[in-house]
Amino acid sequence: MNLGSELRRHRKSRNYTLVQLAEKVGVSPSYLSEIEQNKKRPSIKTVMRIAEALGIDANALLPPELSQNGPEEEIYLGGKLKVARVRKGWNLTKTSKLAGISPAYLSQIERGQVNPSIDVLKRLADVLGISLPVVMNRTNPRELGERLKTVRTSLGMSRKELAGKAGVSASLVAQIEQGKSGASLETLERLATALGVTPCSLILETDQVTEDLLTNLKPECKKLLAEPRVQALLQMVCDLDEKEFRFILNFIKLFRENWLQND
Repeated sequence: MNLGSELRRHRKSRNYTLVQLAEKVGVSPSYLSEIEQNKKRPSIKTVMRIAEALGIDANALLPPELSQNGPEEEIYLGGKLKVARVRKGWNLTKTSKLAGISPAYLSQIERGQVNPSIDVLKRLADVLGISLPVVMNRTNPRELGERLKTVRTSLGMSRKELAGKAGVSASLVAQIEQGKSGASLETLERLATALGVTPCSLILETDQVTEDLLTNLKPECKKLLAEPRVQALLQMVCDLDEKEFRFILNFIKLFRENWLQND
């Protein structure tokens, strides 16, 4: 099974033309045609939008190794560089220019097609604001699983709910959380999107993520954090136990959902 043929089969079974489906998905008919011909590989988000437009589960468009419990290639080097680059909102051209390499070479590094020198890796790490050991060391499945479970439970989401939103099986989520399976970059992106977090928050060290969050805070937010009243509030948060902290997180989540509905 491949994505292109499955997409075409589901589209025709619903009597959609390329133009009609493309309009529902929000892409061009020519791009959709290239996906069906396996000339283009869409992002996970695009696949999920296509599946939603067709009224089917995203798993129906993905091969078993991605949709169920097939082998998961652990995120390593190129995948981490891509996550860090996307986190900054940079494209290949900007990142490669800052690192002094070509966009094509950076693309090959991210896809694991070449093994760059330590010098190139160091330049990329410096440009992207991550440490070289983080880039070079493999992601520990146990640590990834713990982070995933922590985020999921803090949102009050079950494994089945997360699996449904991410378009993977609940058993795969369980295996990742238990440290029995790694996660490919695609799976990581799907899980992060479903949780409403960035992929880097699941694979980078907590200190690195915290530092990055503070660095990328908007100026007005940084100014707000400096106010005595806000610092007093933060001090109160530091004194909360786990149960109280989770209550606050759930309250914020409900508040934001209500705010967005009434906006």
